[in-house]
Amino acid sequence: MSQKIIRILGVELIFIILALSLVWCSQKASFNPLKSAYEDSLKKSQFVTLNYYIPDLSSLTAFINSNAPLTHEHITHYQSYYQKVAEITHSAEAYSMLGFCSFYEGDFESSAQFFQRSLTLNPTFFWNYYNLGLILLKSGQNEKALVILSEGLKLNPLETLKTMVSSPIFIQIYTSDSAKGNNVINYLFNNLQQGYAQAKALALMSCVKTNTCKTIENIKNIDLNTLPLKIY
Repeated sequence: MSQKIIRILGVELIFIILALSLVWCSQKASFNPLKSAYEDSLKKSQFVTLNYYIPDLSSLTAFINSNAPLTHEHITHYQSYYQKVAEITHSAEAYSMLGFCSFYEGDFESSAQFFQRSLTLNPTFFWNYYNLGLILLKSGQNEKALVILSEGLKLNPLETLKTMVSSPIFIQIYTSDSAKGNNVINYLFNNLQQGYAQAKALALMSCVKTNTCKTIENIKNIDLNTLPLKIY
């Protein structure tokens, strides 16, 4: 008799646990819309905060287009902004910009780390491979540069173009140059074509420096000090 009671109590206990589980799940489900609304509101408030901190990008645009002077004050200002963007959005483009700023502060190691992080988040963005490859070459890491540049050259350029025209971070920069007007897409694509050609030349130079292709000696003449990093 006692065993029968124990079995009945056991079955009842199972049903009680199931009922409590169902109640807990239904309550949790009812909170999901509230949680989602809260997260959406939080994101919106964060982006409003970021908009408040957007710096004047005209100096950055002038530097990219014509190598106009970019002062330490400019770089620090941009670095501070993109650090905030990275903390809030964790976007690949924010880390790309931090890599760009670190490079022009003379910190090649941090720059390479930022580009590597960006590359991990978005492995289809060509300019990360180009910039990281260039930094590795400047640092004398020719074998690593060859690997990175070779990987970048395999990418579909349209994927990079898609990132360029959809990323708020990059749009902020190239749309600050009113001279581009309606020719922005052509400008971005032409720069991308030139970037692929330059990456191929750098890869060949890496190849020569690592003694894996000795037939292209003239590639050694590329002056790395004259090559800037590229955002677009």
